[in-house]
Amino acid sequence: MKTSQPLYFGEAGRGLFGLFHAPRGAQQAALGLVICSPAFSEAHSAYFGMRRTAERAAAAGVPTLRFDYCGTGDSSGDDEDTARVAAWLASAHDAIDALRRVSGVRHVCLLGVRLGATLAAMAGGDRDDVSSLIAIAPVVRGRQYVRELRALESLRPNGAGVCEDPAATAVTGGGFVMTAETRAALEAIDLATLGAPPAPQVLLIEPDGLATDERWPQQLGRLGCEVRRERVQGYAEFVQQTPLRSGPGPVMECALAWLEAQAALHPRSPSSRGPVPTGLLRLGPVGAGARQGSELVEAAVTFGTAEPLCGIVTLRRDAASGAGPADCQAMILVGAVTSRVGPNRIYVELARHLAARGMVVLRMDVGGIGESVAAGAENEVYSQRGQQDVAQAARFLQAHYAATQVHALGLCAGAYHVLRAAAAGAPLRSVVSVNQLAFRAARGMTATDPPVETRLVLAAFRLKRLLERGHLQAGLAGSRRSWTKFTSVALLYAGWALGRRCINALSWLGVPMPDDAAMQMRRIAARGATMHFIVSAGSAEQDLLLGYGGSVLGKLCKKGAVSIDAIAGTDHIFSGAADRQRLLDVLDRLYAAPQPSQAAVGPERAPRARGDSVPGSLLGFTSQAQSSQAR
Repeated sequence: MKTSQPLYFGEAGRGLFGLFHAPRGAQQAALGLVICSPAFSEAHSAYFGMRRTAERAAAAGVPTLRFDYCGTGDSSGDDEDTARVAAWLASAHDAIDALRRVSGVRHVCLLGVRLGATLAAMAGGDRDDVSSLIAIAPVVRGRQYVRELRALESLRPNGAGVCEDPAATAVTGGGFVMTAETRAALEAIDLATLGAPPAPQVLLIEPDGLATDERWPQQLGRLGCEVRRERVQGYAEFVQQTPLRSGPGPVMECALAWLEAQAALHPRSPSSRGPVPTGLLRLGPVGAGARQGSELVEAAVTFGTAEPLCGIVTLRRDAASGAGPADCQAMILVGAVTSRVGPNRIYVELARHLAARGMVVLRMDVGGIGESVAAGAENEVYSQRGQQDVAQAARFLQAHYAATQVHALGLCAGAYHVLRAAAAGAPLRSVVSVNQLAFRAARGMTATDPPVETRLVLAAFRLKRLLERGHLQAGLAGSRRSWTKFTSVALLYAGWALGRRCINALSWLGVPMPDDAAMQMRRIAARGATMHFIVSAGSAEQDLLLGYGGSVLGKLCKKGAVSIDAIAGTDHIFSGAADRQRLLDVLDRLYAAPQPSQAAVGPERAPRARGDSVPGSLLGFTSQAQSSQAR
């Protein structure tokens, strides 16, 4: 069962999003836990490990709070705001205060990973209510950390490379913007020079295989801290975005065992079972394309008829108060590889941009991803339940926000789910597929393990490009072994192409082909919905779209049921700021003006009257309709 409860807190203009894990059982520890996640791309990869740690701590009776720093995750702000490091440190202080307020604990343990451990140590040195610190692979020297980020950026496709100009306005770390001001503030950090102890008790978990900066443990000893050092294997598994099927892992076990020992030093008290007030996140004035003076609000919601699905709704404040347009358009952003935040926080940017233009936007976690817990499908990217989850999201928007038209957008695996949902009859007016890598998936398949059919399509298009450029003939000249390989691949592709034509012919004759991508496109078009495919020009994603769509795709394009935008120079996740802006420009063009008002397409219809309730229980997250009198 879900145990996390959403919580908005922080000062005005610096609203933060957190997830409170209430302790289980009749008694709770007098010690609470605040988890400080790592920053930039490491925050995404460590998401599952952070959630599992919070759940285990709550199960042991320790009230726990996870949160997003200002400008990250579901909190307000963005990468390019001023004084980022100071805002992140202030966010840690706000999280400690929030945990004490909602749980009643007097003492707090801080657990941080990488830069999160650094911020936890800095925050603990300014307070007297932090009794213990768990630092997992902490960043001791900020200058070295920045070098690592810039080196990673140089390895990224289309990356900007390592910029040595200290006056550069911005560099990126894994697709996240790091301004010159933020870089300078990070480079100034050195834990070995801190003059105040972060906590009386410190557990330092050092991943096996990573070098340790000995200056900080020595400084902790000089400051009077009781330091326990543990060199543990399994750090890579702890911070990767995959399920821990073999168990919690040595890093989590080490941290939790030490935490329980610390909690035992404090008396226990009866657990507080009162509801945690969620509230709303009020964002500042929005940018271009919005009504003059309008503002945005966000709220955490739960919906669904069985296991609850979680998401964040973004809308204009006038729409939340019932003053929005009568013809309400809504957009679903589907998180399937990462959480609802999206890679490089792209879904947050898209949601707030589209909401500023008048849409009600729901960014959601499909079952098993992020906060949408699903038995048997934990972190399964291409789960079979994804299409049902998207359909439930569409009905939720119709019922609680009077949405007359619902659209859905997915990136990578998210695109796979929205396309299948529309083909299965979900009430969607249009779907936007962004760099879809899989059009057919087997249970348990990952993006790094595509089926043989996908590999054949990609190989065929590569051969075609080489033939067009004349490179292949030159490379194969005089090489019998190379010609043998070429002939084998060509024959395999010929067999696949013949099979594609047979599938198309059977489908045109009325033979059902439920898993065929081209036939799914036909079914979507037959229901009157439109499809928009956005791909990186010249990429594998473009090849797969053309290969799987075949002649059906071309015919639907001529009929106006399908549009394709190939954007040059972008990577798979549009990690560059300029790339994301080009994606926003395409969406602005597609949804610049309201489409003709009509009932939702397909057999799945939901009531649109205000006040309709969502079937099933609302667990953990609260209903937007209840918390803000939304549409």
